[in-house]
Amino acid sequence: MGDQRPGDNLYTTSVVALDVTTGALKGYFQYHQNDSWDWDEVSPPILVDYRRNGRTIKGLIDVARNGYLWFLERSTGPITFVEGKPYVYQNVFKSLDPKTGRPEVDVTRKPATGKSASYCPDAHGGKNWPPIAFSPKTRMIYIPANDNLCETMTGDKPNYRAGERFVGATYTFSVVPGADHVGEVQAWNVDTGLRVWSH
Repeated sequence: MGDQRPGDNLYTTSVVALDVTTGALKGYFQYHQNDSWDWDEVSPPILVDYRRNGRTIKGLIDVARNGYLWFLERSTGPITFVEGKPYVYQNVFKSLDPKTGRPEVDVTRKPATGKSASYCPDAHGGKNWPPIAFSPKTRMIYIPANDNLCETMTGDKPNYRAGERFVGATYTFSVVPGADHVGEVQAWNVDTGLRVWSH
């Protein structure tokens, strides 16, 4: 639970760029700060150049577990924010800072020690282990998404016992009321940043 470890908690839930010769950190982008939803990243971003506002951007695209599709720019130094948008039902982020991409979090949707919160997507994330794919012919990425999944979580006080499992929370899963499916495949055009279809 984030209240047990205040601050942004760099470099969790982030992509980092390292100098392969020295190991020095060259840049990073944190998808969200002080994670309390178990939305750590499990799949690598893809390196695809895309167009925005008449220019080609050296792209780094990530379909994050937090339910947002991130269009970033990579360079020999910093990783910079270009655009972020939800690709599944997401109710935790109120907005993104238009320059930095830092999310504004709805604190009523953030679980804490002894505090319950309901949020979407659930801990499995909008996308979990299955990777995305990119076609240079169609200029689209294809996302195996988990839509309409939600969770209610309550943080537990740490109580470690040798040899016993400790997850730090109690939780229940649910589906968005009225939803008729969970799993879907989505296609997004990388040059427009728009969803083209879903199935």
